[in-house]
Amino acid sequence: MHTNGTRLRSTSMALVFAVGSLLSACAVDETAEVSEEPGAEDAVASTALASLADVVDYDFTVCTCDVNNAGTDANIYTTLTGIRDGAEVHTSWLLLDYPGLDDNERGACTTYSGALGLRNQVNIGTPWRLTISNDGSNNKPGWAMCSYSVTMHIHDGTTKTFAHYAASPEWTDGDYGWQRDFYGFAAQ
Repeated sequence: MHTNGTRLRSTSMALVFAVGSLLSACAVDETAEVSEEPGAEDAVASTALASLADVVDYDFTVCTCDVNNAGTDANIYTTLTGIRDGAEVHTSWLLLDYPGLDDNERGACTTYSGALGLRNQVNIGTPWRLTISNDGSNNKPGWAMCSYSVTMHIHDGTTKTFAHYAASPEWTDGDYGWQRDFYGFAAQ
């Protein structure tokens, strides 16, 4: 059954899923469904994977500009899109919220790693689009991002970092359900 998600096509192959230090393999369908909604479940659980090179932990660093009204108390979500083996691939949505920290405030940079990053995700290859979603909640929901970087910790031992630096503040409107795409990642 197809819901609000995007149906991704992939070839039949074994699914290798890392849970702690355990690896298990099982057959998977030829299609995988990944929700387009913020807060969606882990994409790897429903995506066909061939090896450890297909499983990635993503760490994100987001910097809010140092200009008037740049900070926000709204819920900010993000997802990455890349091209891998000729197909568009997405990560799950990540809520940029560090518990106990007033993050996404003027002039602040916050890194979301470990349990606060995205774990056991599909390898998107080279990222080419970042999507930011602002739910418009709380005080002063508008937000201005100045830079964004992602470090891909590929389960085969490879690490890659890509960054996006804004020439001027990149504002997200505070309207409910607002999304904006950002392009232009540079390998670091």
